Amino acid sequence: MKFIYLIFTVVISFSINAKTKKVITLAPNLTDIMYYLNYENNVIAVDKFSKKPSNAVIIGDLMNINYEKLISLNPDVVFLTKEQKNIAEKIKRIKKIRTHIVSIRRLSDINPEIAKIAKLLNIKNKEIPFAPLLSISKAIKIQKKVLIIIDRSKNALNNLFVVGSDNFMNDYLSILNLKNIIKSKKYPKINIENVINLNPDIIIDLTYGANINIWNKYPQIKAVRNKKLYKGSIKLTIPSPYIIDEIIKLNKEIL
Repeated sequence: MKFIYLIFTVVISFSINAKTKKVITLAPNLTDIMYYLNYENNVIAVDKFSKKPSNAVIIGDLMNINYEKLISLNPDVVFLTKEQKNIAEKIKRIKKIRTHIVSIRRLSDINPEIAKIAKLLNIKNKEIPFAPLLSISKAIKIQKKVLIIIDRSKNALNNLFVVGSDNFMNDYLSILNLKNIIKSKKYPKINIENVINLNPDIIIDLTYGANINIWNKYPQIKAVRNKKLYKGSIKLTIPSPYIIDEIIKLNKEIL
């Protein structure tokens, strides 16, 4: 009887501890994953671009954090993106705090990475249902050429950074049966003359807080002339569980 009681006590204790791990997330998509897994109440600190849980504090941006504050919070694990490996290494040098690098480059990476996080936190995994996207892809027949801009000058068409082919944003263009007009694999910088020469059918401008009407100065661009210019949500740049809803919204706007 004492043995059974001991096992029961250990199981209960493990369940409680599994729910109380203190975590820090240092990118918006990582914080979104915590919300998706109903784990946001255990997030004690985030970057300034994340949707901040009520119990969390802000400790910096994506590349510059307050290490002293992070150490004082004594988290059980810090979640970072692949681009933040230098931060992870510095955290380990200062104090042996567990870090976990999350690498989401394509849409297909989201579910496997969520599964790893759920396993680490000892919580039930929730896979994202991709079925709604498959039905969208079957419904679209005509393929059009698209230019996605992820950043530029807010009040001018300068310093245009665009989406290349080797990333999750290109994936959702493929799902919507849209052709990325940019062939480069990364996020190249182009100018307005390049856009005029490329002459896309659709322009999706994801620049946060930018003046979208400035495009009207260039009616020679097919997308502008045919009013196929869209101010996309910044959420379309975040590879999180909630991007599925944003892709569906984008599809409705474009159609």
